[in-house]
Amino acid sequence: MLQKLSNSPELFNNVKINYQDFKNNDRSYEVIIIKFIQNTLKFEKDVDKIQHAICLTAKYSLTLEHGCEGVYGGVESLSHSCCPNTYHAVEQNQEMVFRASVNISQGEKIYFCKTDLMKCNHFRRKQLQEMKIHCSCER
Repeated sequence: MLQKLSNSPELFNNVKINYQDFKNNDRSYEVIIIKFIQNTLKFEKDVDKIQHAICLTAKYSLTLEHGCEGVYGGVESLSHSCCPNTYHAVEQNQEMVFRASVNISQGEKIYFCKTDLMKCNHFRRKQLQEMKIHCSCER
């Protein structure tokens, strides 16, 4: 993410993120990550740029297999729902594919679940709150 921000900052100009939400949130693990990036990777020392990359990853990433996260273009235009009308999978060529889980009418909003649907409401909402996604889903 940092390399993408450094090489092509225009890629993220259209991404809407309330950066202040993340800066004000108690995210103590971020300090550890920032220090790791600064000391180990040694190609980025700007804390604001590192925090921005962390925010983008937290807000627009999708959980993949084996604890990995993927950031894909277009995800920012999808909305969260605990009763989504799509599901997603990563193809062998690393492309993210969303498929309808129910019939979706033309013009209808497309939803996906940002967390694990198998988790209980309390755990799911806690994860969503950490991502600054306010969930008021019935499920």
